[in-house]
Amino acid sequence: MAHNVANINSCHKMRLWKHLYLLPLSVFLGFIVTFFTTYTIAVQLDHVKPDFPYISDGGACPPESCIFGQMLNMTAVLLGLTVYVRYSLVEDYYSCGHMRARWERWLNVAGAVCGMSGAVGISIVGNFQVTNALGMHLLGAMLAFFLGVFYCWIQVPITYRTRPDMTRPWLTWVRLLIAVLCSVLFISGWVCAAATPAEFSHRLTNSIKACNASEIPDSEWGMPSHGWEYHVCSTASEWAVGLLFSVFLLTFVYEFRLVTVEKPKLLRVASVLHQRRWVGIECLEPPPPLLARRSRRAPPTVAPVSTGAHRHAYSTVNQAEGGVS
Repeated sequence: MAHNVANINSCHKMRLWKHLYLLPLSVFLGFIVTFFTTYTIAVQLDHVKPDFPYISDGGACPPESCIFGQMLNMTAVLLGLTVYVRYSLVEDYYSCGHMRARWERWLNVAGAVCGMSGAVGISIVGNFQVTNALGMHLLGAMLAFFLGVFYCWIQVPITYRTRPDMTRPWLTWVRLLIAVLCSVLFISGWVCAAATPAEFSHRLTNSIKACNASEIPDSEWGMPSHGWEYHVCSTASEWAVGLLFSVFLLTFVYEFRLVTVEKPKLLRVASVLHQRRWVGIECLEPPPPLLARRSRRAPPTVAPVSTGAHRHAYSTVNQAEGGVS
């Protein structure tokens, strides 16, 4: 460690952060509560049809849009922390020599990038509603769902390579099954959305923007001739992918349950600490003497003096400065 850096410890004993399994558990609960809370409110206020809107359609109109955005933002932060802890756990496993192939390390990095980008996409989905900024909303949805599915596939070989020290063989098969289902449902959702008739999609979009599900009569809703079956196929696939991805993250509880994190240590430049305003500071280098610090200042400019009175005044000033130093 550099000699001009000070180590700040708020407590003399090591402090550990335990119960990290609450991170993936919180992400799982955050998604479930957000999806079903906004869906229930939107149906009760007749903003969407009960059978069956997209996840984001349930958070397109106020007041449910406020809940949708706030909850997704908080869940996205928790997801980012979960991805980081998972990356660090696998990186430490690699550093101990259990994983020797370099591609395994790069795979872990790719997983972290996909996971973080997916978390950003989730935040974009919550902040840019489909009724206000459709382009940004679709971009966020693509980041969230596509990179989310890709993240699942990346974690499958990592899970396989970290057994039996970090995980169990059955967990590899569970994650593989979820990754396969997410891939199939993701493709079917986009195919069904593309197959939905343009007229039906236009009317449905207008009803969502108007926050009035009654614009489409109940007599027309549910009629296969209007493209309803393609719409439900797409929405059901989206819901299934979202729920399965939440379950996939929930499986991280198994690896996180025995993990602890040491409280981070703050580092500051030693010169800042010379003010001695903080408690519990352990400097790695003693502060320079006051005379050495004052010597770096430019010497005062003194005009030549000739009279005895002026010479006496200048001598008095020098004595005063010498007393301070």
